[in-house]
Amino acid sequence: MNKITIKKKIPSDILKEKKMVKITIKREIPSDISKRKKMKKITRCSSVNAKEIHADIAFEVLTRLPIKALDRFKCVSTSWSSMIRQHEFMKAHRPCGGILIHLLPDYSRLKGLYYASLNGKNEVFAHRVRLPYFGYKDITPVINGLACLYTGHQVSLFNISTLELMELPTSSLRGEGLSVWYALGFDTVDNLYKLLKVSSTVANRLVYKILTLETSSRSAWRWREIAQEGLPWFSTVADQSYFVNGTIYCKFRTPNFHENGEQYLLAFDVHQEHFTIFNLPRVPSHIFSIFKRSFILFGQFEGRLAVARVKKTQFETVLELWALEDDQNSIWSKHNIDLPDELLRYFHKVKPIGNLSSGELLLCGSSDYRQTNPFYVYDPVNKKFTELMIEHPNSLDSIGLCSTHITCLMEKITPLNDLVGLRKNV
Repeated sequence: MNKITIKKKIPSDILKEKKMVKITIKREIPSDISKRKKMKKITRCSSVNAKEIHADIAFEVLTRLPIKALDRFKCVSTSWSSMIRQHEFMKAHRPCGGILIHLLPDYSRLKGLYYASLNGKNEVFAHRVRLPYFGYKDITPVINGLACLYTGHQVSLFNISTLELMELPTSSLRGEGLSVWYALGFDTVDNLYKLLKVSSTVANRLVYKILTLETSSRSAWRWREIAQEGLPWFSTVADQSYFVNGTIYCKFRTPNFHENGEQYLLAFDVHQEHFTIFNLPRVPSHIFSIFKRSFILFGQFEGRLAVARVKKTQFETVLELWALEDDQNSIWSKHNIDLPDELLRYFHKVKPIGNLSSGELLLCGSSDYRQTNPFYVYDPVNKKFTELMIEHPNSLDSIGLCSTHITCLMEKITPLNDLVGLRKNV
């Protein structure tokens, strides 16, 4: 009787609740679970397709990609990862071009490198290197994708693209002070890299040294002191260096305890290992002071050191470019480019960054009307200016051209041991 009464006393709504619970559980199954199952099937299919791609086709496609994309494709398969790391692939890789902004520590609290590619649309300047980096506080301007990180007498060679570091020998003389300046250059005759070091002594004079990176054996590298006769008695290096076509250009100051001292422009021939004093282009005396202030920005034009300024008259607006033809005799050639009136407001100051592989001229302007520096490409054939749509991060706002070193960067994935061991007949 008890069992029968228990069954009879079970309310029907309890059974309904049990059914509802079952139904509710089925309805609460998220749809994304089924999507994930489909994605797993797709991923399996894509991985199979990646393996089925012929190695020659994959090799040809991957050699055209930028380094940032190659890092992602290394995760596709072990065969692709090993292919990208092979020496044959590194030699066949086609460098991708971009713009590199180097924030100079003398003018900005921010230190580091920003990079944006020129191969895509709506690119963004990304922070490539933030200083201090592995204890290094300063960096030289980039030459052929390489630079030197340094703090005092500690210095390392650095590949901007792969972030590879190679420690270099230290060098310090008795009586050498803490003020040290480095400049990386490339000897176009012997096809090798050289590092120039300028350090001050307790006696307030400069010592010049050279480190030649000529073999793959770092144990054979030695610093050499070089004598520079006929130069004034310099006390400091006024600014960062600028390398163009086998020559390092820089600004030196003479000692003056009451004022800043007189400034000299010097050209250092990397092959001859010799300094030469050169002058700015000659202009009428009544505009020389304005001219000199406008021409503090070194740039490149057709493989030569260049300076530029905007000249506006009643009849025309012209971008005047001077290219240094002979630093021994301070011979400059002048080139005029017609500038549209609508671009005048963006070129209060202008820097010719250099010519691209297509022959187009890359320019960077500075204006009070915009917080960021606009980049333009000038086509000499069609005589047309085109603005590059590159987004700037907030950290680059209101940074003037004087506080930056801007250059074109060709990405290199070649290991440093191979880069510094290049020979002319290899």
